[in-house]
This record gives sequence, structure tokens and C-alpha cells, in this order.
Amino acid sequence: HSLFLCTSPQLVSFDLKSEGIVAMIGGYDFKKSQFNRAIQALRQSGSSFKPIVYASALDKGYKPNTTIIDAPVLYEQDTTVEDQEGQTGNLDIEAWKPGNYSSKFGGDILLRNALKKSKNIPTVKILDDVGVRWTAEYTKRLGVFNPINMDLSLGLGSSSITLYEMTKVFAHFARLGKKIKPLLIKKVESAV
Repeated sequence: HSLFLCTSPQLVSFDLKSEGIVAMIGGYDFKKSQFNRAIQALRQSGSSFKPIVYASALDKGYKPNTTIIDAPVLYEQDTTVEDQEGQTGNLDIEAWKPGNYSSKFGGDILLRNALKKSKNIPTVKILDDVGVRWTAEYTKRLGVFNPINMDLSLGLGSSSITLYEMTKVFAHFARLGKKIKPLLIKKVESAV
């Protein structure tokens, strides 16, 4: 009944029933570095962020058997150009074309299979449909407290968050949506 996420040399483990922190490893040697990588180190979440996008989509009415088209897509975004004096002017068009890891496209794919296969393009299309703001707010409700990117790259894990935050997110999933409030210290006993 515990959940842990680990990236060498970091580990965070929660007891899902008691909500206690079972183990936390934040580095190799505290005497050499007091920086706790488990709760302080920010790193891009990558594909581990995708389940958050899919969960937010389920709460917006998507179903596991909703069909998404896994095909190339190009997103264009208008941006305002600022000159040296801080004056805004001409609009530029920024284009972004996400791709799948395998560089292959599968056509129609069910939501559950897109998540299972960690498909990038269906994830971005879902995020575009449900809205970046919706998913960002959903992410905060799951326990992510660090700033996140407010663009479509969010779905592919472009935001930097801690291992502790991701462990909290996945604990919510393992507890079927029930919030977890990790408990680091259960009691303090005097040596006297």
C-alpha cells in the first residue's frame, strides 16, 4: 500500500493509507550537500506529465474510448514583438509542430491507447481542446505548487517540477482521487 517514485539518487515514498512519508532520499551525502533533490530539485517532468492531461480531459467529459486522430498538426500563435524602447508592434507568427517519439502516426486512436502508448500528438490535441488553463488549474489541485508553462508544451512535460510533487500527483491517482497530505514527522520524543 505504498507508492514511490525514484530517480537516482532521489526517492520519495508515501504510505497510501496513513499518508506518511515512508522514505525520502535527496542525495548521496548530506555532509557534502544539504540540497534535498527529492523536494528541491526542479526537472522537466516529460511524459510523466501526460496522465495529468488525460485525467483533466476525463473530468471535462472525455471517455476512455474517445477517438483522437494521431496525425501531424501545426499550431500557430500570434506574438507581439517588443522593440528596444519597450514599444509593442508588429505581430510575428510562431509555429510549433509536435511529433511522436517514433515519428510515426497511427490515425484514429482511442484515448486509453494514446495514453498507454504515450503518444505526443494526441496529448497535445487533447490539451488544446480542454484548454491549457483548465489543465494548469487541475495540476495545481493535484498538488503541484511550482510554476508551470502556460502553453501547449505543458502536455509534453515542459514544466519543471519536483519529484515530491509528481509523487503526490500519482498518489492521488492510486488513491482514486482522494487527496493526500504527506506527513513527514509523526511525533517528536524527548531524549530526556
